[in-house]
Amino acid sequence: WGDYDLYDQGDGDYGWSAHFGWRAHRYFAIEASYVATGSIGWDEDLVYMPDFDDFYNNRVRFSAEVAEVSALGILPFLETWEIYLRLGAGFWDGRSEQLLDQSFGPAVVTRSVDDSGTGILYGVGAGVTLAESWHLRLEVQSLGIDREVLNARDDTSLDSLLFEVQYRFGARRPVAPE
Repeated sequence: WGDYDLYDQGDGDYGWSAHFGWRAHRYFAIEASYVATGSIGWDEDLVYMPDFDDFYNNRVRFSAEVAEVSALGILPFLETWEIYLRLGAGFWDGRSEQLLDQSFGPAVVTRSVDDSGTGILYGVGAGVTLAESWHLRLEVQSLGIDREVLNARDDTSLDSLLFEVQYRFGARRPVAPE
């Protein structure tokens, strides 16, 4: 189950995403995305488990697939740069492999939990157009997920740092208004 004593919340992994969108205006776009996470570790001690009527330490490996739809508010500057804010919804399917142990006892439980849901998606990013159709973006985004899939005390979020290389069909280099 790995080395879980090095963090309080969770570790990360690499995943991938694919998206397409429509830039309706210089300042506004609509995007749909698919995101597949890698295997993410989660560790939380002394969580009450109603199924077992006791407290357990969680050791969880979590993975998810997410379909996203969102709107972007875009602020272009310096001819080739832009910053943007994202707001939308993420429709996620998650699976966690859970190892539950007690701090003072031999009780160990392993189980798999599948869950799905819809969460609010938000993010902030920056991008630069390198050539007429090629664009690079860096974004931080967060998607709310239910606590049941992780055995967490509260609802939590799936936080991502995304680096994207885009090819923009029919793109024109942004032109500053006169």
